[in-house]
Parts: sequence; structure tokens; C-alpha cells
Amino acid sequence: GRWWRGIDRRRLVLLAAVAFALMLAEGTAYDWSALHVVDTFGTAESIGAVAFGAFSAAMTVARFGIDPIAATVGPMVVVRVGALIGLVGMGMAVLAPSAGWAIAGWSVFGIGLAGLIPQIFTAAGNLTTESSGRAISLVVGCGYLGMLAGPAVVGFISSRTSLGIGLLVAVGALAFAAAAAGVVRAPAAA
Repeated sequence: GRWWRGIDRRRLVLLAAVAFALMLAEGTAYDWSALHVVDTFGTAESIGAVAFGAFSAAMTVARFGIDPIAATVGPMVVVRVGALIGLVGMGMAVLAPSAGWAIAGWSVFGIGLAGLIPQIFTAAGNLTTESSGRAISLVVGCGYLGMLAGPAVVGFISSRTSLGIGLLVAVGALAFAAAAAGVVRAPAAA
């Protein structure tokens, strides 16, 4: 039989879409944070590298603390609040009056994104007991597709407008993730 039999397919597709959106936002930071600071504020490339480092460090440190938070408030709150924190961070970066504020924004963006993907992957694994590996691989695959697509989409939009406008792709992705956060809730017991 088909491996997805007995799986809530709408939920599986929504988890895959949220993974795509979240990793699109993450990929945007990996590929554009340094260039954003250099291009927007005319700083040295070494200062741009600080933006990327600040994002990565903030995300890494925050990820270590997310499990106890998720255990307390639940995965839906982690995804919704984290996506909103990420939105604030991207807003800070795009609207920053100086490189220092932009670097702070990229840091807040990293903190917001830190715990989101683990919640999505866990929810995918909990969709089914028989085919959890396949469900997870579909969601992870869509996530990595987002990580690859995001920087390209930002670059395409930026080449026709500005990098600040291009970075709004990540804002849209996080707004979608915040709105769809309920997808990580455990299904009601039968």
C-alpha cells in the first residue's frame, strides 16, 4: 500500500510548506546578512561578516535553550512566538539606521529562528508510527529546498528593487509560519 495511508495528508503538506518557509528564511540570513550590512551601510566586509556571525551565534546559543521552553509552553507557542521574534529581527535589520542596529537585528532574527525547525521535524515524525521516516524525509526535503530557493528568490527580487525589499521575502515566510504554527500541535487522542 501507499506509505501515506493513515497520515493526515493536509497536515503533512502544511508541515512541508512551513519547513520550506522557515528554511527559506534561514537560508536568507546565511547568504545575505553580511552583504546586507556591507551594501546598506558601506562597511568593511569584516563588519558584514560580524552580522553573519552574530546571526549564527545567536541561533546556536538559543537552540540550546529551546527544549525546556518547548516542554513548558508547547511547540505551537515556540513556532508562533519564534516566528514573530524573527519578524521583529528582520524588521530591525531592514530598517536599521546603522550597521550596529542591523547586526542586532540579525541576532534577534537568529534567536527567533532557533527553535522552529526542530518543532516542525518532530511534528512530522509524530504524524505516523509506521512511516515516520518517510514523513520526516518529505518535510526535511521541502525544508532544504526552501534553504536553496530563498537566497535565489531574494537575489532575484533585490536585483530588480533593493536588497531591503528582497529581504521582505523572509518576512513573508515567517508571517506564514506564525499563522500556520498550529500544525505542530499533537493530534487529539483517538
